[in-house]
Amino acid sequence: MNKDKHWKAWVDTMPGPGSKPRLHVHGDINLNDKAKYSLVPGNIGINPKILILDVTPKPSEGETSTHLEYHEDLSDAETYTQVTIREINEVTIDVETAS
Repeated sequence: MNKDKHWKAWVDTMPGPGSKPRLHVHGDINLNDKAKYSLVPGNIGINPKILILDVTPKPSEGETSTHLEYHEDLSDAETYTQVTIREINEVTIDVETAS
């Protein structure tokens, strides 16, 4: 993988019946191989306010460029302040709020 990527993380706090805050993480990566990749939660780090997501290969064949997404329902809109995406080069982004 290389460093050509763009990541964004936000919590959707739009009101609605029975709605909970929902974390969204989106990003694009360019790959050096044709494996499929996904974002999965990694080991819990020192700071519980930073969600760690690992870019991991899936067994099937994919494209050389892909868009990755991660979604999680939260009990509190302030559960995470940052997200770290781990691959060869690690990137940490701030979590924004959309309301």
